[in-house]
Amino acid sequence: MSSKIVFVTTHPIQYIVPLYQELAKEGTLDFQVIYLTDETIKGSFDKHFGREIKWDLPLLDNYNYKFLTNYSWKPSLNTGFWGLMNFGIIPYLWKQPSKSVIIISGWSNLSFILTIIFAKLFGHHCAFRMEAPLYKEENRTGILNIIRYQSLSFMFRYFIDYSFYIGSQNKAFYEKFGLKPEQLFFTPYCVDNKRFREGFDNLRTYKSEIREKLKIPLDSYVILFTGKFYDIKRPFDLLNAYVDADIDNKFLIMVGDGIMMSDIQKYVKESELNTIQLPGFKNQTEISEYYVIADIFVLCSESETWGLSVNEAMNFNLPIILYDSVGCGPDLLLDSVNGKLVKKGNILELRKALEFYGNDSLERERAGVESKRIIKDFSFEKIIDGLKLALS
Repeated sequence: MSSKIVFVTTHPIQYIVPLYQELAKEGTLDFQVIYLTDETIKGSFDKHFGREIKWDLPLLDNYNYKFLTNYSWKPSLNTGFWGLMNFGIIPYLWKQPSKSVIIISGWSNLSFILTIIFAKLFGHHCAFRMEAPLYKEENRTGILNIIRYQSLSFMFRYFIDYSFYIGSQNKAFYEKFGLKPEQLFFTPYCVDNKRFREGFDNLRTYKSEIREKLKIPLDSYVILFTGKFYDIKRPFDLLNAYVDADIDNKFLIMVGDGIMMSDIQKYVKESELNTIQLPGFKNQTEISEYYVIADIFVLCSESETWGLSVNEAMNFNLPIILYDSVGCGPDLLLDSVNGKLVKKGNILELRKALEFYGNDSLERERAGVESKRIIKDFSFEKIIDGLKLALS
C-alpha cells in the first residue's frame, strides 16, 4: 500500500488544522490536504452563532494543502449538497500515486461523492474519517431512512476500503454498515492537547487575578458552558437547573452567541440573576481564561455528534456533566468518576449533578484529576499511530 495520504475535507477547521501541522512536524507520513472552499479563512456567517466568525488561529501554516475551485452556482458550506462542486478533484485524483489513501470527511456534497467514485475508479484506497455516531442512525425512521440505509450500505460495501473511527459511537456506526474489525482504525477525536495544557499551566497560578478581571467572586463555584445558543444546545435546561440548584456562592458563565442570545439576556435581566455572566463569543486564543477559572463544565445538548469543547475542558482538569445525547460521552465520561451522565432533558437530574459537585470541593478535585488522565489518550499522537497502522 502506498504511503501517500490525501485528506479531502470541506474547509480549514480550527480543531483539525493543528493535527495536519503536527503530522507535518512529525514528518514520517506523506500527505496533502484538499480543501473545497476557503470561505472560513475569509470569515463567514455562522447561522447558529448568529454572527460572522473568523478564527484567530493560523489555519494555513506549516503543512501541505491545496484549494480546489468551487463551481457551484450557490457556493457555500450552508447551501446543502450542491454548495460544493469541485470538479478539479477528478484530475487531481488521477495524478496521485497508485493506491494512495484518500480520507474523506463524509458524503454531504457533490465533491465528496465525486471523490469516493473516482478515487475507487482510479485504484486508490477510500476511507472515511468523520463524526457520524450510531445513535443518530437509530433515531431515524420512515421510508427515506430505508432508502438511506440501503444507499449507504451499497457505498460501504463497494467503495469504502476501511475507516478511521473517532470513538465508540462512530465505530458502531461503521460496523452497522458492514465494516469488519480489520477495516477499522482508531484515530480519536481530539483537540490540540498540548496547546490547551500549556494554557492551563500558564494561567492556573493567575486564577484569582483572572476572576477579578472578569468580575467573578473569588470564592464562587463557577459552572461553565461554551457553545452556540440555539435550541439543540438546550441552554435553558442549564439555566433552569442552575437557578433551582441549592449551592452556596454559585456562579454561571455561558460563553457563546447565537439566535437565542436575546432570549437568554432577557431572562437573566428580568429574573435579576446577577450571578450569571454572558460574555459572548470568545475565540480560540481567549477561551482558555474561562476554562481555567471554572470548577465544572456542562454540555446539555439534545443532539451532539461529539462535543470537542468537552476535550478542551478536560485539559483544564474539569469534571464534566453531559446529557446522554452527547456523542463523546461513552468515551470521555466515566459516570461518577470524572463527572455525571444525565438523561437528556431531565432538569432535576441535571440540578442534582450540579449540586453534587458544587457542595463537595474534594470530589471536584478528584474528578478533575480523572478528566486529565482520560483525555491523554485522545491525542494527535494516537491519531498518527492509527494512520501508521492502516498504512502498514
